[in-house]
Amino acid sequence: MKKVLSLLTALLIFGIWNSSFAQIKMSGDLQVRPRYDIKDSGTYGGKTEDMYYMMRARLNFKANLGDGWFGHIKLSHYNYAGYFYSSGLDVNHPSILGNELIARPSVNFNLAYFGYHGKSWGIEGGIIPMNALKDPILDAHYYPNKMIDIPFTIYGLNSKVGFQGYFTAGKSGKINWFATKDFNEKYSEDINGKVLSDNHDQYTFGLNYAIKAGGFFFQPEVMFTWASDSIAAPVTFGANFATPKFGGYTLSLD
Repeated sequence: MKKVLSLLTALLIFGIWNSSFAQIKMSGDLQVRPRYDIKDSGTYGGKTEDMYYMMRARLNFKANLGDGWFGHIKLSHYNYAGYFYSSGLDVNHPSILGNELIARPSVNFNLAYFGYHGKSWGIEGGIIPMNALKDPILDAHYYPNKMIDIPFTIYGLNSKVGFQGYFTAGKSGKINWFATKDFNEKYSEDINGKVLSDNHDQYTFGLNYAIKAGGFFFQPEVMFTWASDSIAAPVTFGANFATPKFGGYTLSLD
């Protein structure tokens, strides 16, 4: 509890870089992309032209609490990118700030977790990163019919709500695990006692064993979802493999 209070206090006073509670580091990036769209359906429809701007901005706060404890918050727009419009009143893209002449993207918590990382074990919880770009099994498990589009990375913004951690196993191995909550269900009945809903919460669990030896990397893994009978609950097996660098190149298989 003391570590949690220290983290919250540090976030409130993040302008004090070397406080007695934590050391806060801030970083981020900003990208703006102008787009001009022309849609012409020819003799089968009309024609539209539109000039607009897409923006993505991300802001990171990382707190080092000492003794291996840390906190990480990432703020950004929870979508592919935010859209900026400046063409008069736009009922389809109203501003949440009250200025109806300019629509602005909202800001959300894409990451917000707290944890401990040590030499032999570690754990973190909250809105946690899932590292889906390096582990395609997440796309295969959640969206098996859309794997080629890396949907987990795009739709879920590479994060989930739950816990994850690791602990060493052997001289060169490490077991990684995670447990995330996908849906919140409930039990309900009407005034006559008739059951309207009787579903338990849906969870997904993952486990893998990462081995590094002689420059080679091998990582067998499994993922399974626990859900009510009316919901699909897949079980997925996979493995990641990588070779040492040869002439500046490496071979990897997933």
